[in-house]
Amino acid sequence: MQTIDSTCFMLLPAGEYDYGQVLGLSFLFYEAQRSGKLPANNRIKWRGDSGLDHKAPDGRDVTGGWYDAGDNVKFNLPMAWSAGVLAWSIVEFKEGYQKAGELFTALDNLKWVTDYFIKCIGTGTKEIVAQVGNGAQDHSIWGRPEDVQGPVPAYTVSPDKPGSDVVAAMGAALAAAAVAYKDVNPAYSARLLDSSIKAYNFASKYLGSYSNSVSDAASFYRSSNYKDDIAFNAIWLFVATGNEAYKKAAFDFYMKHWREEDGKGVWDNFDWDSNSWGAVVMLSRFFPNDALLKSRIDGFITSWTKGSQWVQFTPKGLAYSGPWGSLRHVGNALFLMKAYTSGNKNVPAAVRNAVDCSTKQQLGYILGDTGRSFVVGYGTNPPQRPHHRASSCPPLGVQCTWDYFNNPGPNPQTLYGALVGGPGGSDDYVDARNDYIKNEVATDYNAGFTAAVLDIAPCAFCVANLAQPAQVAPCNSHRSHTACQCCAGEYDYAQVLGLSFKFYEAQRSGALPANNRISWRADAGVDHRAADGRDVTGGWYDAGDNVKFNLPMAWSAGVIAWSLVDFTDVSGAAGEYATALVNLKWVTDYFIKCVGDGTEIVAQVGNGAQDHSSWGRPEDVAGPVPVYTVNKEKPGADVVGAMGATLAAAAVAFKPTNAAYSARLLDAAIKAYNFASKYPGFYSNSVPDAGSFYRSSNYYDDVAFNALWLYEATGNEAYKKAGYDFYMKHYRAEDGPGVWDNYDWDSNSWGAVVMLNRLFPTDQLIKSRIDGFITSWTKGSQWVQFTPKGLAYSGPWGSLRHVGNALFLMKAYTDKAQGVTPKIKADVDCSVKSQLGYILGDTGRSFVVGYGTNPPQRPHHRASSCPPLGQACTWDYFNNPGPNPHTLYGALVGGPGPQDDYVDARNDYIKNEVATDYNAGFTGALA
Repeated sequence: MQTIDSTCFMLLPAGEYDYGQVLGLSFLFYEAQRSGKLPANNRIKWRGDSGLDHKAPDGRDVTGGWYDAGDNVKFNLPMAWSAGVLAWSIVEFKEGYQKAGELFTALDNLKWVTDYFIKCIGTGTKEIVAQVGNGAQDHSIWGRPEDVQGPVPAYTVSPDKPGSDVVAAMGAALAAAAVAYKDVNPAYSARLLDSSIKAYNFASKYLGSYSNSVSDAASFYRSSNYKDDIAFNAIWLFVATGNEAYKKAAFDFYMKHWREEDGKGVWDNFDWDSNSWGAVVMLSRFFPNDALLKSRIDGFITSWTKGSQWVQFTPKGLAYSGPWGSLRHVGNALFLMKAYTSGNKNVPAAVRNAVDCSTKQQLGYILGDTGRSFVVGYGTNPPQRPHHRASSCPPLGVQCTWDYFNNPGPNPQTLYGALVGGPGGSDDYVDARNDYIKNEVATDYNAGFTAAVLDIAPCAFCVANLAQPAQVAPCNSHRSHTACQCCAGEYDYAQVLGLSFKFYEAQRSGALPANNRISWRADAGVDHRAADGRDVTGGWYDAGDNVKFNLPMAWSAGVIAWSLVDFTDVSGAAGEYATALVNLKWVTDYFIKCVGDGTEIVAQVGNGAQDHSSWGRPEDVAGPVPVYTVNKEKPGADVVGAMGATLAAAAVAFKPTNAAYSARLLDAAIKAYNFASKYPGFYSNSVPDAGSFYRSSNYYDDVAFNALWLYEATGNEAYKKAGYDFYMKHYRAEDGPGVWDNYDWDSNSWGAVVMLNRLFPTDQLIKSRIDGFITSWTKGSQWVQFTPKGLAYSGPWGSLRHVGNALFLMKAYTDKAQGVTPKIKADVDCSVKSQLGYILGDTGRSFVVGYGTNPPQRPHHRASSCPPLGQACTWDYFNNPGPNPHTLYGALVGGPGPQDDYVDARNDYIKNEVATDYNAGFTGALA
């Protein structure tokens, strides 16, 4: 068994909800269901001892166990299934329980039931207890279990009255518990195993359904299968013992179940009446090539993540398979899918991502995305009137009657952690005690839900110390535990974020600072001057070359500035806020020089054609290089508008920490805007060399973006209006139908759309544009398709940069826009996680230089491919088949093709080029 897949969703340190609290509350619910003599550490103060006289017909003590739901009966079939899921989750996700500080709480709750089952099974040869209490009698009264008078019937199965289902279900729970306890209490584990073997021997020898032998059970928990339960018992005995006979028996009983009981297997609920699904998942681990098993679980996952004949999605996004206890089916499905992806190494990344996304979305629905929680005692507007006798009663000692059932007020006792049945197919729900379909609670309702919450709870207790995500850190004071393991998902996002800034530093031009961290770089371009003599040193070299192309540089720095404005807290938590500002200032200092007095504005430094004719480091470029400018006769509204937008966004970013510098940035941004808005035209028409490398196809969008950031910086309504007007000019005159869904240096249109949406939230054109963009990148479209391994792919040249840029833009939208639906937010969150996972290693390799498993070692980048400073660098180093001598930490390479095809080869610049604009959105998405 694998330990928990400690994937966190996004960099939300504790998710939108306190999953740790929910996990702890769920165990309180199990404790509220206890029958028998309560322990000294009982945490449910409104419960007392009950069922102390529970005895089997032969006089055996059968005290203990759980009451089933809102009643006072011990139905062993659903109890066994629920305890089995709990035991399975402890085995599967032990590390998660440990991190959450709940392992021994979970084991204690499990033991409360398994102690009872050991008693029920006894010798396992004659009579095995299947139920304690009569459902019909119990449901005729309304009262707490403490007040039940006299002995209650205990129903048994025997060789003459078989009950393979209930006995095998108990056997499976006992075997799984034996595995869970093996390391912490070997003696008790041996007792559990002995009892499980007795159960299996009985169930596999005396075939039949318990509901034919226990007539009262048929009215409440009529079983429709039993061979699946025997298979599940057998497979857990194989896990516990390693005895191959159990493995073979499990497969054989499952096949009998499939042929004789399951029919076409169209019912996609994992619950007390369908251990079939548990058997499928466990068997698939030991028979990975069996096509039937694979098709079964594939169909189940498709059904619950995409929808099917049996599972549809409600208007608000709940995966809905039927009216009675709709939420328990969701929780159970989430657990089963996570158990499958956790225990099978060969599950495709796309399937894992679909399951992860479904888990987050559905738990979000349960915990409050629709405006209410469905967990008693947790979150916003939780249920207060669950259909549950004991909690609806007054304090112990005060008589409880039907008057308390009919009481319109909340239950006097809060049944913390109980998951209610849940809404109908149209998201309809009323918190009413008399509606047992939607407000019943039960141990099997919480079973899968508890385990699904556990999957993300370990990463949810703390505000993660993102800079050191693997260290133990104290929880926030409002958390339910004193300490826990903080983490940042499968990958160390904080490390990647830090490395990304090192890449920007490797791209610096000019006199490097004393604290330069790139030891193989030195001063370069210190003689860069405009024709009028202005110093235009500084800035970034663009990609793997030694030219300063201001249009992509402006776009890249603008994304960094925007991310600092929108995601200040996360950058600060990661310890990278100051680093980000320093890197931004390296470029904005250069742009202030380029803009000058706003009449002759520098657009590019260096000649691309000349630079690309040689292979060498920037430090070795001899003599002055050409500096290209735009002016009113040779306009460049695109490059100047883009610089202006970056300067304005940087003014906002620097305002809290350096007001004087912020004012300088704002002054330069206004000069840029005045130029760009007055002198329309493409810079690539004015700077022919630029046309061969960064030919611009729009400029009104850049002017609009400049204006909108000036509005953000100043509050001047004229800029807001101008931003809207220039965008509309762009849409009508340049964008056409707007079908190209890439956000990059040539399309500030998308940045303008997101900013405009914040200011004009009811504008339908703006809304439709961003909705279309999100749909395209999260679901696919004519312009974005998904590769076999799950990459959102929009074209060959720098495929990963487009992904990173899209992720940042969508995050910026969902972070600030009004009225973003939980469904859209969940889709974006899932896309961020899945696509970052692809980039960082889900396919078996990282695409970030110097990070993760099998990262690129031969990026198409002159300086890092050269030998140490002082040695000549020529085309021989381009042709060198070995790794680059210097590691270009943090650089995102162009990335794979549409079939996930990628070779780490320096001469393939389409897939191995690096550039500041490749890292820009990727950096923002990490923040």
